[in-house]
Amino acid sequence: MIIGHIDIINNLEKNINENNLLHAYIFSGTEGIGKKKVAFDFAKKIMCKNEKDELMFDNNNHPDFKYICEDEKNSIKIEQIRELISDVNIKPVQSQYKVYIIDNAEKVTTQAQNALLKTLEEPSTFSIIILITSRYYELIDTIRSRATKVDFSNLSNDEIKQYINSNQIQIDIQEDKLMYLIDGSIKNIYSIIDNKQVIILINEYIKKQNINIIELNKLSSVLVENKEKINEILEYFIKLLNYEIVNNVKNIELINKYSNNIKVIEQTKKYINGNINFDICIDYLIMHIWEE
Repeated sequence: MIIGHIDIINNLEKNINENNLLHAYIFSGTEGIGKKKVAFDFAKKIMCKNEKDELMFDNNNHPDFKYICEDEKNSIKIEQIRELISDVNIKPVQSQYKVYIIDNAEKVTTQAQNALLKTLEEPSTFSIIILITSRYYELIDTIRSRATKVDFSNLSNDEIKQYINSNQIQIDIQEDKLMYLIDGSIKNIYSIIDNKQVIILINEYIKKQNINIIELNKLSSVLVENKEKINEILEYFIKLLNYEIVNNVKNIELINKYSNNIKVIEQTKKYINGNINFDICIDYLIMHIWEE
């Protein structure tokens, strides 16, 4: 089920119906808002004329469709792009068109992007390439200039609520605060569910006017326990603080406190990503929060 993006979907369907398909698209927008779902739906409608085609596509064995994504080292290598290039001029087996989806296209190495460039400059008449990205400006200029950009907006709060209700999702966080954290991305819903207990603990800390060292030590322990997801969790910490700033605009003292906490968290992230000892980074964070 695709939530939102009605105008984009209608326009793409119009392109199919009028046989006005372009050789390359860039689907650009925030992570987790449905770009890939729309891309797969678009590819399916281009390629599938009957139930047999649809069954092959749904079972990931349609001969004219290729999905390319990052490898275990989190990049899309030139070998993967060369394989696409060698295939792109071979006529389709089953459909009128061949469709290639490159997911997280910003992870295509610069060398591989340059290799892809000639294919975009001299496209075949029966191949369509869809690049999906949440970081459009990490694609090289020449790639961006040779593909049509389709801008995806974040989902509205009503669309997010529709998704939550239709999937019977329960998250025990105040609704307007939850919408702020989700920020129009379905991916964020599942991230919040995954980190719910930590988020609730951080939220409780923020809401307390006074916090003792025992409570801070508990917060420290939880952050250490979630070392593998620390950047994600610290981002939620910042979002929760920003929410309080937005909703306490008249309380200058509180705004200053939360703003200083955000600076400390940002500095902690820099230390962690700079490979400074993790426990020392968390001690730094807790100590400066305590001072506030």
